[in-house]
Amino acid sequence: MAISVIVHGARPCPEPDKRRITFDTPRIVIGRASSSDVRLPDASVSPRHLTIQQRGNRFAIVDEGSTNGTFVGRTKLSPKAPQVVDQRAFVRAGRFVLEISIGPGNASAQPAAVAKELALGLVIERLLEEGEDARPQLLVESGPDAGAALVLEPGEPAVIGRSREAELALTDAGASRRHVEVLWRGDGIVVRDLGSKSGSELGDRILGSASTPWREGEKLLLGDTVIGRAFDAPEALSEIERAPDEKFATADIDLSPFEPEPEPEESDAVEAEPAEAAPSDEETPTPEETEEAAALAARSRGATWSMTDVAVVLLALGVFSLSAVGYFVLLR
Repeated sequence: MAISVIVHGARPCPEPDKRRITFDTPRIVIGRASSSDVRLPDASVSPRHLTIQQRGNRFAIVDEGSTNGTFVGRTKLSPKAPQVVDQRAFVRAGRFVLEISIGPGNASAQPAAVAKELALGLVIERLLEEGEDARPQLLVESGPDAGAALVLEPGEPAVIGRSREAELALTDAGASRRHVEVLWRGDGIVVRDLGSKSGSELGDRILGSASTPWREGEKLLLGDTVIGRAFDAPEALSEIERAPDEKFATADIDLSPFEPEPEPEESDAVEAEPAEAAPSDEETPTPEETEEAAALAARSRGATWSMTDVAVVLLALGVFSLSAVGYFVLLR
């Protein structure tokens, strides 16, 4: 069984596989320190924030006495008290939400390198949000194309040369169409010669077909062109790792985007279907038959009298009584 950790921010990561690290070890340390198995570069995370311990088909989360605490779902853990959870859980540590799952799978190749690359990516994202681009950049310092620049993308080789398809296209006649290739990998940049006619140098070294690390301060020489490099993210990461803990209300992170939407409840009430009218063999009644039936129905409802009916009956009784009295007087 393997344990996978996906690092989210305050919102779910749109490409979770790019922030996934998978381990096959029974214990994983998560924190801000460079020695952590999962590195979270933010001062809201303690250097050694929490650990994950595998226990069969389940795992336990342990807060290691962090400044801002560890939350499993909406529950804050007591320091050093293991919280056993099932095969999947969302854990909050500082400004991050960690999606943790246990199941079949292969461990990430070189997880320490993956963790460092992920940490650098998180730093670069944060600096970009603040308006600073900390991605590695190449700058043509001298030559026919002085001032040209190229921002590298992680894991994507960039070709420098006279070809129009080159990521950094030069007009230098001393450069080959595909002169050198530069690659950003983790916290470093490597460069190799692509079989150029005039060759290339990196600092005091002659480049060959093998990838050579491009150290800070070194210049890349090809034809009449001198190229420098800048990469601020590693130093920014080191500064964050050295910083003191920052108080942060981890409980204020909205966990609802990470929770599945509740399924709609089914109503117990079943609407009655309208009954279909049964076919009848009887003929449709005539208007006279309808009026007669209405009169019979009215007579059958005669038990209900209105005030007018009562008044008429009383008046009739009064007239009848006066007539009887007058008739009696005449007979005398």
